[in-house]
Amino acid sequence: MSPTIFTLTPNNNRKYAGFTLLEFVVVISLIAILGVIVLDRYWQWHTAAEHTAVKTVIGNLKSALGMQVSYRALKNETHLIPKLVRRNPMELLAQKPLNYIGEFSTPQTQQEVWYYNKSSRLLVYNFRNNDEGDDPQKLKHHRYRIKLIYNDHNKSNRFDNGDSVSGLDIVQLDTD
Repeated sequence: MSPTIFTLTPNNNRKYAGFTLLEFVVVISLIAILGVIVLDRYWQWHTAAEHTAVKTVIGNLKSALGMQVSYRALKNETHLIPKLVRRNPMELLAQKPLNYIGEFSTPQTQQEVWYYNKSSRLLVYNFRNNDEGDDPQKLKHHRYRIKLIYNDHNKSNRFDNGDSVSGLDIVQLDTD
């Protein structure tokens, strides 16, 4: 049995075998369009995940504040609850978020991080910088503070000796 030898014969229907330049450009254009769509979707998912992570941390902080209020009430130390308003809320967590960078006296510019501003007593989260220009709907950071919830018995609109403490909350301030 002798080996079979295959020979290539030119394609009579086409002048050249392979892709034409036009076909190549069309394929590259389609790949580029799909790439842009995938990248846009990735950034949308990344932003949604970032917002979800922020909400999770705030939920954990609210739980920690509630536990502190309950602890103080059980120990008959409700008079100490108002002092928690001046504390860094991250101190109440057993495990701080990995992107918490600490306490500072000046605003920080790192992206996707939590920090506590000691001078303003605010907890701040810096979002990933969007290249959206000066659109006010695109927030660069959120600021939070601990709020004392109390019954204003003497209607003074501030916490006094005659008022009773109901709890603590963490509230978002206006965003920049």
